[in-house]
Amino acid sequence: MGLIYHLSMTLCVVILLHFLVSCSAACTTDEDCSYMGKCSEGVCKCDPGFRGPTCAHIDNHTIPIKSGFKSDKFWIWGSQVVFVDGEYHMFAAIFPRNLSFGNHWLTNGQIARATSKTPIGPYQFVEIVLPYHMSTTNQQYWDRSCMNPKIIQAKDGTFLLYYTGDTYNGSTPTQLQPSHSENAQETQRVGLAYAPKITGPWSRLPDPIISPRPGKWDDRMTTNVAVTVLKNGTILAVYKASTPPGSERQSTVCIGVASAQHWKGPYIRLQDDPILPCPKNSFNFEDPSIWYDQKSDTVHMFVKNFRGTVTHAGYSGAHAYSKDNGHTWQFTSPPLAYSTVNTWSDGKIRKQSRMERPEVLLDSNGHVSHVFFATDMGLEGPEWWNMVIPVQSTSTKTFS
Repeated sequence: MGLIYHLSMTLCVVILLHFLVSCSAACTTDEDCSYMGKCSEGVCKCDPGFRGPTCAHIDNHTIPIKSGFKSDKFWIWGSQVVFVDGEYHMFAAIFPRNLSFGNHWLTNGQIARATSKTPIGPYQFVEIVLPYHMSTTNQQYWDRSCMNPKIIQAKDGTFLLYYTGDTYNGSTPTQLQPSHSENAQETQRVGLAYAPKITGPWSRLPDPIISPRPGKWDDRMTTNVAVTVLKNGTILAVYKASTPPGSERQSTVCIGVASAQHWKGPYIRLQDDPILPCPKNSFNFEDPSIWYDQKSDTVHMFVKNFRGTVTHAGYSGAHAYSKDNGHTWQFTSPPLAYSTVNTWSDGKIRKQSRMERPEVLLDSNGHVSHVFFATDMGLEGPEWWNMVIPVQSTSTKTFS
């Protein structure tokens, strides 16, 4: 009896320990690791660039003081970087520094290219690739001002520069000429320029590729596009939109999705409704950034959670993913991808007022190596520029 009792108690202990380990395990599948890591013996082994029990948060490292893209001639707001021919090419929205950014971001935007030998920078201005598109008596352009660039390379090798364009009445504002931005925001549309080389020459498609749909949730404007190339070469595009002034949902801002079999279009909505929670009269999300992760066949998204309704931290970023090529999306658990607090190489911890327009850079293994943001806080005070956060301890050659 003693032996039987001992064996029975031992078996009970083994079963109990197994139960406790199972209950305390952080994961059972790779989905529990946000598809940014592997589930191994109940623990998430995160890919380079991510950390946390579910691999949902970027593994942000110390930011060098001399990094990112600043200019004494332009305000800078939003960018994307690609590695081509031994250099990192940043495409960024620029605005005249002698004009107030807050009053002129809708009317005075252009898109520039800057370069650096390292992903961190500092980036040096090279050229304006999409200048003001001036209207004339015979030609009225829909994209007089442009911003929010996204640069990718199509399967056929063509470089694709997606952007937001808008138009307005009157001449382009200067220090002596007042702004005409009162009707500019509602004219925002998603456009596309293309080039055979990263250095151009750039040609614009004559019409927007994603426009508002009358009577739908996105019938006011379409803007802030994010793009990636899927395994089969399809272009996936996620965008921000809203309803027109005067409607009962005039303050509702939502995120939608479209795709195109060829980069010239047509861009067809994959869902008729928004893809992220979008209650009436809400402003939950904007500034999406997406990338395709080949190893898990998953599309990932960073998106600014404007009021922290999901991340529970205002002006922070949420992390979502899609396993069906962008049709449906799910937030990671927890959904917080990044906050606005970072450590810098001078030893100081700084809280940025805003970190917007997130955009990732992938290394040669397809892992996230750096994340770029538009921010309105410099090292010593207000400054509109593009910052970059390294999320790996070592960085190798990278590409988009």
